[in-house]
Amino acid sequence: MIEDYIDKIMQGTRKLILCGHYKDYVREVPFMASLAEWMTAQGWRSTTNDRYPNSNMIPDMTSSNLDRTCTVVCEEKHYVRSYPTEKRKYRTWNASTIKQYLGIADGKKINAVHDVTHKLGLVKSTHVAFLLVRVEAQCNPGDDDINKFIIRAALSDDRWIRNDLEWDHPTDPAYRFFVHFWIRPAS
Repeated sequence: MIEDYIDKIMQGTRKLILCGHYKDYVREVPFMASLAEWMTAQGWRSTTNDRYPNSNMIPDMTSSNLDRTCTVVCEEKHYVRSYPTEKRKYRTWNASTIKQYLGIADGKKINAVHDVTHKLGLVKSTHVAFLLVRVEAQCNPGDDDINKFIIRAALSDDRWIRNDLEWDHPTDPAYRFFVHFWIRPAS
């Protein structure tokens, strides 16, 4: 069952980006709403409106298979190291800001590391997952930052299963998309 979820989430993320949702690649809420719709159409009932247990926080997406024997709570972040400027006119991200957003530099309290260590830590009896969508210029790779994130978020732990995809940006081959996905099965 987990393998099917992993396959669907990776397919859905790539499909949404390739069919024009790459304009939302730094807008978490509309991207996850579109991914929840796609996952539901693929047989995984998905919503962006559930709450964490004993908390006011809302996960980015909760999915269940048709017979509800498998539930996955998923958090998502975008890591935009660099991007074609015509795609994102209203925000410029500098190196310090993106590192804070990822959680590998101090300054931003709610960040990707927080999502993994705190939010997903609230979930005890179900599967949890973290989706990281990354875009960058090929001349400005962010592998070192991703490795720091993995260490800080403790995603290298044997309990996490990792999957990755990468491909050229649909309209500008100087840029690449990466999808990093980790899932921790319920214990």
